[in-house]
Amino acid sequence: MKTKVYSVLWVVLFSIFSSFLSSEMIPVEDLFREPLFNTFAISPDGKTLATIADCEGSQNVFLLNLQTNEIALLTKETSDVDSVLWVNNKRIIYTLSNKKDDARSFDGGILAINIDGTELRALQEPYGSQVSNGVAFKGETIDIINRYSRDDDYVLISSNKRRAYYPDIYLMNVYTGKKKRVFNNPGKITAYVSSPRGSIRFGMEDDIKTGESKKVWFCNDEGGWELLWEYNDGTTYAEPIAIDDAKNIAYIQSNVGRDKFAIFKFDMTTKKLDPTPVYEDPVYDVEPQSIISKFNRTGIAGFSYQADKPVNVFFDDNYKNLQVAIDEALPDTYNTIYSKSEDGKQVVIMSYSDVQAPTFNRLNLATSEMVHLSDDRPWLKPELLCHTKPVEWTARDGRVIHGYLTLPKSWHEGDPVPFIVRPHGGPWAREEWGLTWHYPIERQYLANRGFGVLEVNFRGSTGYGKDHLLCSFKHPAKMNYDFLDGALWAIDQGYANPEKMGIMGASWGGYATMVGVTKFSDVFKFGVNFMGVVDLPMHIKRYLKRDKGTEYKTAAYDYWCQRIGDVENPDELKMLEEWSPINYIKNIQGPVFVYHGLEDQNVHIEQARALVSALKSEDKEFEEVIRVDEAHSTHFENDRIDTYTKIDEFLRKILTKK
Repeated sequence: MKTKVYSVLWVVLFSIFSSFLSSEMIPVEDLFREPLFNTFAISPDGKTLATIADCEGSQNVFLLNLQTNEIALLTKETSDVDSVLWVNNKRIIYTLSNKKDDARSFDGGILAINIDGTELRALQEPYGSQVSNGVAFKGETIDIINRYSRDDDYVLISSNKRRAYYPDIYLMNVYTGKKKRVFNNPGKITAYVSSPRGSIRFGMEDDIKTGESKKVWFCNDEGGWELLWEYNDGTTYAEPIAIDDAKNIAYIQSNVGRDKFAIFKFDMTTKKLDPTPVYEDPVYDVEPQSIISKFNRTGIAGFSYQADKPVNVFFDDNYKNLQVAIDEALPDTYNTIYSKSEDGKQVVIMSYSDVQAPTFNRLNLATSEMVHLSDDRPWLKPELLCHTKPVEWTARDGRVIHGYLTLPKSWHEGDPVPFIVRPHGGPWAREEWGLTWHYPIERQYLANRGFGVLEVNFRGSTGYGKDHLLCSFKHPAKMNYDFLDGALWAIDQGYANPEKMGIMGASWGGYATMVGVTKFSDVFKFGVNFMGVVDLPMHIKRYLKRDKGTEYKTAAYDYWCQRIGDVENPDELKMLEEWSPINYIKNIQGPVFVYHGLEDQNVHIEQARALVSALKSEDKEFEEVIRVDEAHSTHFENDRIDTYTKIDEFLRKILTKK
């Protein structure tokens, strides 16, 4: 592949690039401000790119004409645009997000607009709002499933118009908003899987009250529904992830009868699942994060998943060869086909690494020319950042724990550095390699300030198999000892200065932070707690209060009782009290930073209030930041920058303390 790289002149609209001074200290503003662009989506004919970028404080849609390189603002929303979908060459659908919701999440607003700015149509009402750009909405919850290949004036959607929790399938005209029901929900299906051509073939039925039972239904060629599989424990199941119309097969993600998820083929003619995996990984769950479809929209070329680093898997040799050529042209990053034209002549490639924030290139397959579009954070220079490597250590009971180590440029063998352990949130989630959004950028922030960083995928973390998940249930002690053992490993390896060992995390990671500075205070000398639980029984009981009067009244409560501890069982309540940091505040030996959002619906503000009250009562050193407008996040850019500026001052005292 010959490569021609040049930058499209976005600076006409965005003159916000930062220049670094001679100092290598990266400003907080550059680390934690919003990215320049959030997406690049190419039109079916390959002539226009849609992207999302800031306009007067809100994320909006811009269009780039690929023939003229002219860029134009398309939308003028005051709420953030969250995603964009081309439905044909002249019209897009975009979704709105709630500025006060967690991590700028989808708030129900769906609109359609022509690329010349005409025929704006509201397709769904945003939650809590009746008007957008002067267009009134009608109340209804719609999910866009797929483009409809037989008529590009339509998209396939699910809608709860008839029943609140069990949507039906409709075709919706993207110009008029009119809908035609094409499938009635046969029972209690909550989600559907369609083929690339727009045919519904699978439905998933989940217990909305507990989330622990699941049924998978198959829609045959006559439109009838057949029950394929039923599962009842919430952790063992098979579910379809993609359909190959050309071969009449589906790809199934399953851990039934095995520890780790693998990919299997399902024959949609015989309705039989091949018992031999198409692809499996001996260490990691194979849970596809993106599906790579063929250019003709009739087949599946491959998928990507997270191992210690992201992995691309291909079923098609042509796509495999294309990936090899892309990787040869961009050897220092993980690269994936992010968007493509219908005919396959134009593709957008997203690339990133541990020191490179996402960068986007357009590849013309007819000429083999690659055009650099933009970086999403061009002010973050890779040469100033620190490499992150996958590591593992053995916990005290022999279990292998995985994580990621980032060392500052100041580290040298035999010269341990100040150190911070970062347990992740969830807790049923995991850390990943790569500089993809502001949470992993935190590792670079800390390393740039001179700290070594160890991120811990403690037991209970997803992606490492069923056993690694299940062995955490009702064992917060084991989960907590995993990050303690990680800290001791870092000291033993010569990475960490034991006199300046701290812990920092958000949500469950905030809980782990408070466990660290209270239960393991001889190791963890300071902590930074974002939105962390300090009283487990109080947190679990809060779910009943919050969900009162809804279908989900006991769902979260039961979920936490089953996985962490039952507050109605005396023995388990005693265990929950034992592992509640609020009961050990007197043990804290160093300063604590406390952050919480007043509108947090995941961890109630009462947790922060109880913590602050106890810290004051025990005369402990702490700093407190309570954000009135934030939920379970540091969503607002100004709030985020201000918070990390305060953390900067907090950590500087740690570094300079003798």
